[in-house]
Amino acid sequence: SVKSLNVGKNKLSDLPVAVFSLKNLEVLNCSENFLSELPSNVACFAALTELDLNDNKIKTLPEDIGRFFPRLRKLLMYQNEITSLPASLGDLQELEELNVFNNKLIKIPGCVGTLSSLIELNVASNKLKTLPSLDGLTNLQRLAAFDNNIVLLPTLEKLSKIKKLELYRNQLDSLPQLADYEDLEEINVSRNRLTSFPENLEKWGNLQIFEASNNRLEALPPRLGGLTQLWKVMLGQNSLCNLPGELFDVSIKTLDISKNNFTQVPDEMSKLTSLTILTLSDNQIKSIPSFLVDQLTSIRRLAIEGNPI
Repeated sequence: SVKSLNVGKNKLSDLPVAVFSLKNLEVLNCSENFLSELPSNVACFAALTELDLNDNKIKTLPEDIGRFFPRLRKLLMYQNEITSLPASLGDLQELEELNVFNNKLIKIPGCVGTLSSLIELNVASNKLKTLPSLDGLTNLQRLAAFDNNIVLLPTLEKLSKIKKLELYRNQLDSLPQLADYEDLEEINVSRNRLTSFPENLEKWGNLQIFEASNNRLEALPPRLGGLTQLWKVMLGQNSLCNLPGELFDVSIKTLDISKNNFTQVPDEMSKLTSLTILTLSDNQIKSIPSFLVDQLTSIRRLAIEGNPI
């Protein structure tokens, strides 16, 4: 019997009746069609583990969708017109990936925060102002909540397995207390309104990418410099006039401190011998130190325009 069916890219406004005879389907791909709803008779697909509804015109979901698919591991619904999610999603306790990117959601129901098997949650590009408690997501590895209007986050301390935190393009004035994320590899909080960053970073030993451009930061936590895996640091368009000395002991390859308040290139930057991309543009730097040429020989791209040199 048929286990996998792909009816994507067919300009369908309804699912063909014959599809509903395939009771043993485990994978159903309906992406890139013109579906405006998911009919309730999809409940016949009780064996589904993957459902792809990406890029349709769906506005609402069946209230009982969570009870239809007890084995569902992947639910992809990005690029639709969904305005709310049903509470029954909380019944999908085997769900590992939930993607509602680019819809019209103004709220994520609390039940989503109880999906303990969830590995990836993408709620980006909606109209969210906050997120529910995520304390139940102890297996989550990626949280994508960028491009919303989020002003307040719940505590994120229980996300002990998180690898990627994407919170950029929101309205955050501050971040909640963050945990000892030993698996965290990338954090992006660019394009918010942050004036400071939490201090407890010393356990983020696997952090490789730190992006906090376009905020209102006046200082950085010194412990950022103790993260030996860090190679990319993006800090453009803040209010920084110096960097923590500890940061110069890390093998950074890409560093952007453009559009800040630096009046000189820190002497300690001469220790960053792994640098390949350095952006110093649009500061108040008056002179170029010789070590940029003499010692930082790995640099392939150097931007210093917009300074009073």
